[in-house]
Amino acid sequence: MVMEATRVVGSPDSGYPSQPDSQAIVMQVDNELIETMDISIPLLTMVGGVSGEQVRQNKFFWPLGDNWTRRPTHGGLAAVGTATITVTAQAFRYPIGTIFKLESELVRVTGIPDVNTLSITRGYAGTTPATHASTVEMIVAGSSMHEGDTWVYRPTPTVTLPFNYTMVDNAALRNTWSRRDSQFYGVDGSQELDKYTADTLRQKMVGIEEALISSRRFAGEASEPRTSGGMEYFITSANGADVTDKSGAAIQLADFHGAMDRRAKSIGVENLPDTFIMDSWAKQKISAYFQGARRLTNQEKIGNSVVDSIETEWGVKKLLMHYSLPFGNVYGFKAGDIEVVHLGSSGMPHIGETMENTGPFQGRYYYAEIGFRIKHIERMIRFHNYSLTS
Repeated sequence: MVMEATRVVGSPDSGYPSQPDSQAIVMQVDNELIETMDISIPLLTMVGGVSGEQVRQNKFFWPLGDNWTRRPTHGGLAAVGTATITVTAQAFRYPIGTIFKLESELVRVTGIPDVNTLSITRGYAGTTPATHASTVEMIVAGSSMHEGDTWVYRPTPTVTLPFNYTMVDNAALRNTWSRRDSQFYGVDGSQELDKYTADTLRQKMVGIEEALISSRRFAGEASEPRTSGGMEYFITSANGADVTDKSGAAIQLADFHGAMDRRAKSIGVENLPDTFIMDSWAKQKISAYFQGARRLTNQEKIGNSVVDSIETEWGVKKLLMHYSLPFGNVYGFKAGDIEVVHLGSSGMPHIGETMENTGPFQGRYYYAEIGFRIKHIERMIRFHNYSLTS
């Protein structure tokens, strides 16, 4: 993926005109190039840029990470007689012998009829069967087997395989030979294509970052090309994320603490998000929560209430204001759980030379076929639809 040119066309537009360099080489758009661009693409940089893993199919899969939970959601239990409990899409995690505590009653798993259901012994270990609402905590309380029991196997955690599609993007850039050798308003025409190239790269990188957030998975059809689903498509409560619709209410620091507490109780502190990206309103709101801690003396010339990270009971969380997010959105995740992938060797975003132009033009092209992999969704947190005025 290299191209020789007579001008510096690979670096972003850091000053016009560009400097002549007969040995200039433009490679594929890698992470080092992204980091030098004079544009704001912090999310794309955070998740590893566009030099991610290579995939070999337009429709690509990834294994479902099993975020085992010590507090499964359940459908509740009647006082007596009920010998099964519903744990939708979670039964594979709890083999025969698992003991649960619901209030003062213990129950023991005796079978796994299907992925949504556990067969249980009520009133295990001398406890008394009771009615338990679906809101009651159901806590793993160990596992116990007889010495001579036959081995039991934990069913595979891969009950579904999430998938996404790659999407193609391309653009042609060209300049006439006449314009290349002319000057317009003191600008050397030979440098014009270099500027077009740099501008195109910036535009495409911003587009990739926006798609990573807002794009929807679509298989495509004859009249419409396929697209890759982004964070908004995958990070949903149906997929296991902790999602809070604020319904127009103000976002509070307690919302963050509540969501992290729920996730910690379910999948463990070590699996909690380490980064929150948010719109400017939410970022300013969080900073405002700590205004009482500001200090300004006669000797100090700077007042500061900007907060870029907060230390919580669940560890230090980085806060990133992001203008690619639709207003009224906050996402919490681990950076390693979101990745840009590319199809084959040619799918990496890159610039190349082309002579396939209609007419006497100097031509180049931009080409990419990329997709997004968003895994371990049960680790993720989202707030949306909160007030932007209070």
